[in-house]
Amino acid sequence: MNLRSLLRRQNSEGLPQLPALEPDDALGDDRVDEQLERLLTPTELDMVRRHRV
Repeated sequence: MNLRSLLRRQNSEGLPQLPALEPDDALGDDRVDEQLERLLTPTELDMVRRHRV
């Protein structure tokens, strides 16, 4: 029996979205960093900052 069939699927509209990254926007970088700080745990935020291109 497939247990996944018992779970209700969540619609992606109800989930929070990460902000889009715009590389040319210097003020946008500060805004994105602030939004990421609010959305992610400290460990996740550290991982994002370490692997950001």
